[in-house]
Amino acid sequence: STAELEKNLAGSDMPTGIAFITWFYFLRGCACFVLASLLFSHSAPDLTSWLIGHSRSMIPFQVNDTDSGTMTNLLAEGLVLTAVLSILVGGMWLMRYWRIRWITMLYAGASLARTVFFFITQQTAGLTAQLPADQELVLLIGSAANLLVLCYLAFYPGIQQTFEKSH
Repeated sequence: STAELEKNLAGSDMPTGIAFITWFYFLRGCACFVLASLLFSHSAPDLTSWLIGHSRSMIPFQVNDTDSGTMTNLLAEGLVLTAVLSILVGGMWLMRYWRIRWITMLYAGASLARTVFFFITQQTAGLTAQLPADQELVLLIGSAANLLVLCYLAFYPGIQQTFEKSH
């Protein structure tokens, strides 16, 4: 109803952590849309090559060296998909959809597991220099953020009650 929507948009009883998570997803979606539009426009070849080189830390699949135009489009499409999903998740947080807590915990946990699996298999295979140091740092920061979100949503006092009220 309209009254519920106004209450949710006002965020009168929204915990600060939930507000940060909501805006994180909106900002992430906007950033992905901007980067994808730059890739689709083919106006900045230096930026395009930098983004392709750092694609592992931006999208959940690897972009391989084939045709540069195909790689650029594949990365841009991946960024658009990531942007759409991020804005949908942000919208669900804003609307206080009661299952979004579980969806976000699953997403954060899966992303964390993917990164941990990547580093474990990298060390097991004896590969020490597969990723540049700056990309490893981005992946580690992202993993720390996912762990923080996961622990906050799972264990922070009062979060479960917040979602029970809105359901």
